[in-house]
Amino acid sequence: MTPRQIDFLILLGLGIAWALAASFVGLRGEFPLNDDWAYEHSTRFFLETGQIKRLAWTWATIVTHVWAGALASHWFGLSFETLRLVGILSGFGASAASYALGRSCGLGPARSALVAIIVAICPVHFNLAFTYMTDGHFAFWVTTGLAAFAWGVHTNGPRRTAAFAFAVVAVVLATLVRQPGASVAVAILAALALARIRTLPQFTIATSLTLVAILVAFSLSDVLTTSNESGRSMLGYLLKRVLASPHLIYFLAVNSLVVFVYLGWFLGPIAPFVAPPRNARGLKGAALAAAIVVPLASSELRGDWPPGVNLIWNFGLGVRTLDGWESLPQAPVSVWWALTALGAASSTWCLGSLAISFAMRIGELRERSELWVLLFFPALFISVLALRLPFFDRYLIAVLPALAVAALTIAGRPAAQVGHAARTTAAIACTLLAAYSILGTRDYMERHRNRQILLDQQLAAGISPRRIDGGFEFNGRHNFDRNRNQFLEGERRWVYDDEFVVTYSASREGYRSLRSLEYRRWIPPGREQIHLLERIRTDATDVRHLP
Repeated sequence: MTPRQIDFLILLGLGIAWALAASFVGLRGEFPLNDDWAYEHSTRFFLETGQIKRLAWTWATIVTHVWAGALASHWFGLSFETLRLVGILSGFGASAASYALGRSCGLGPARSALVAIIVAICPVHFNLAFTYMTDGHFAFWVTTGLAAFAWGVHTNGPRRTAAFAFAVVAVVLATLVRQPGASVAVAILAALALARIRTLPQFTIATSLTLVAILVAFSLSDVLTTSNESGRSMLGYLLKRVLASPHLIYFLAVNSLVVFVYLGWFLGPIAPFVAPPRNARGLKGAALAAAIVVPLASSELRGDWPPGVNLIWNFGLGVRTLDGWESLPQAPVSVWWALTALGAASSTWCLGSLAISFAMRIGELRERSELWVLLFFPALFISVLALRLPFFDRYLIAVLPALAVAALTIAGRPAAQVGHAARTTAAIACTLLAAYSILGTRDYMERHRNRQILLDQQLAAGISPRRIDGGFEFNGRHNFDRNRNQFLEGERRWVYDDEFVVTYSASREGYRSLRSLEYRRWIPPGREQIHLLERIRTDATDVRHLP
């Protein structure tokens, strides 16, 4: 078969596997997930007025994201199920673009497929694909831009110019999803300057197009977003809130720990295929030391496991936004100690091999500008976002393809040195990650489906949303108020009157149970319940004022 036929068959196989996994989890359910209620609001507003309006809760640029959601809604009707389809397609698109990135950088079909697989089965990436969050869509355009640039470096004449132009378009569209997309353009500029692209005309064209990408993206963001209620920018936040914070060093320490461990998990399947040069010593010892020290540092800095926040948590997957989640099954601390140690060792081996190999081969890699971009972009992207706390684990899916391809290209072992044991280890790692991603996301969706059944019953009975604490997504969708970010105690935002509460906990002081639903849980296997509680009234005046 020709290389193109092989590429087609691999991508077809990846698409079929992705569709089967998505079918198992299921797309059904008219309910928001995570922050996507805010993006649904902007999409609805765009369909009604032709203008893009960001809620005060929204930081991301969202322009491209809203366009994609509006296009899908034009065809299939606006609903969270339709918008979820955008996430599914973006998720597969990011995986396919990762394969293209590997091939454009010189990897063979097998190792490019491995990159695509680890992106697809990354728990954070897979879980977000079932939402209308911007992260998967952002990762798709970033990886597409990187792949186009890498392909352009290895072509000549008009094809090179066309490839660079397509890369610029992708960077613009990425930046119109999330502002950090501009870091791709900055990385390209830095790589072209240091790697010395061969001819001045080519350098001039690429540099000009990159500068245009940055300017156009931010200009379009200001022009197309007719109403940004938040009035906030990431740059302003970093300058005013983060860089001036007395806790900046602590932020960096905690976030560096999170990035280190999580990248070790996500890059784990490629660890058997990378290694430092033969004359490099001490990396195995460093990996062992990291496996011992990092879990201790994790407990010291955060006091819990896993050492991050947002989607991956204890014994589940998906952001915890409903009251009573503490009553869900908890994994033993020893399990997370072991997993943290494993992630630290894997990260040390993969990133250490990459760093050592690059340092020892820097002369021969001087003109491989596409590889310099794969290193500069993650470094720039992570270093900027790591200045804030919390650092969400979902940020890392944008840099995962670049790091995986860079590691396999620069520090990859020759095929003859990869034995049966190494391949078996990689296969086991892929299987475990895939199982956790698929089953954990299935649990996440089931919890929200049953929650929505209880909430729909209350709404159908004429109960106002302002009398219900239905969790972050429900409260945000129905009760968001830019001037009232928080009601009651703790993190229960936009709760006006918690007369009715949906919770995982069967009991709560001052409340009685109205009804419960039971459903199957996969991690760990068993049955689980979600409950609707009603506040017990002590007198006729026990009703809160509704603004």
